[in-house]
Amino acid sequence: DYAANAGIYWPLESIIAKFEVNCRENGRDPEQVFEEFLGEDANEEKFWQKVKTNLQAGKIRLVFVAEDIPAEVRRIVEFLNGQMDPVEILALEIKQYVSQDGLRTLVPRVIGQTTEAQLKKSSTTRERRRWDEVSFFPEFKMRWGADEASIVRKIHNWAKNQEPLVKIQWGTGDVYGGFAAIVNQLGRKNLELFSIDISGRLEIYSNKYSSQPPFNSDSKWLELRSKLSSIGLALPGNSDEFRAPSLRLSTLEDDEALQQVMETFHWVIEEVNQG
Repeated sequence: DYAANAGIYWPLESIIAKFEVNCRENGRDPEQVFEEFLGEDANEEKFWQKVKTNLQAGKIRLVFVAEDIPAEVRRIVEFLNGQMDPVEILALEIKQYVSQDGLRTLVPRVIGQTTEAQLKKSSTTRERRRWDEVSFFPEFKMRWGADEASIVRKIHNWAKNQEPLVKIQWGTGDVYGGFAAIVNQLGRKNLELFSIDISGRLEIYSNKYSSQPPFNSDSKWLELRSKLSSIGLALPGNSDEFRAPSLRLSTLEDDEALQQVMETFHWVIEEVNQG
């Protein structure tokens, strides 16, 4: 149940928020926790993005913990771990021994990491799928139906109509690949307006906005935050904080909602060019 629903009910922003709340409740600084866990040169943004990519791709580890793992369960775990990829399935048996004077000793044993399973998972390579307009839309329709395919087609056509200010950039990946709308800027780094992937989500990255004029000023950041919040994309109050809000395309079936999204991103394009 956890594995099947994690990608839907554990969005990245929720995971980050829970992590930060946990740190505050324990009197810890989130940045210090990251540094202790990943080292001084750790890139927090890349870490969270990897978490999201792994979650969407089903690259997860399931661990069953018990004081005693019966032989029948052990065989099931070893079988599933050898068959399922990229999911890793393990059992952790923790025997407890208590001496007469009250000394307690815990002896753990990991079950499921057979040599065959480890070799199979480490040697598996996948060719990343490269998308384009011809391949993306039929696949999207097959996965999500005609209504959502119509929505993503309208957004794509709108972005194409913004040329030459905006260009479409296609990506790779069976789970996370799709296209991004990029705002061209002479003399400055281009801005990724939004991306839509094959999983049926429209997504933005807060750091790609906060590093660009005019949104690198506090007043414009708050204005941007208000505009995007009205269409369901919640940016952090602090522009230095990383967040990757997204929304399901199925929530844009109402024409007014879809039009508001496109008008909001049109406002962003105008602001960027004026800035």
